[in-house]
Amino acid sequence: MSTDFIKTLEGEHQVIRDIFDSMDATNDLENKKNLIQKLQAVLEPHLRKEDTELYPALIKSSDEEVRRMANIFHLTMEAYAENFALVAGKILSIESRDVPSDIVVDYENIRDKIKDRITIEEVTIFPAYEKSI
Repeated sequence: MSTDFIKTLEGEHQVIRDIFDSMDATNDLENKKNLIQKLQAVLEPHLRKEDTELYPALIKSSDEEVRRMANIFHLTMEAYAENFALVAGKILSIESRDVPSDIVVDYENIRDKIKDRITIEEVTIFPAYEKSI
């Protein structure tokens, strides 16, 4: 069962990466807005799964290092989720043709943090979860 759960999370990670790649590949603001809404629709339930199933299980691990790592990741992801929501709101509220440079920088920062986090989860967190279940 845990393998199915992890495979689901990994599949969602790929969808998230693909949406980020599509956003980066388009210059059309309306397309970016549609993609950011699509990303919100995937990211929010994905984070809920991690918050309610993945991290609570790891926080109960008998391995002290796994517990410490899970606590840190859980707390930092909350900040990432809030930051993403702010950036998404800024993008969705743009009325001009061009995305202001400060919003581009904010988007790139949160995109990079989320993509890095996905990689770390797949390399470190998911194997620790599989081991602990």
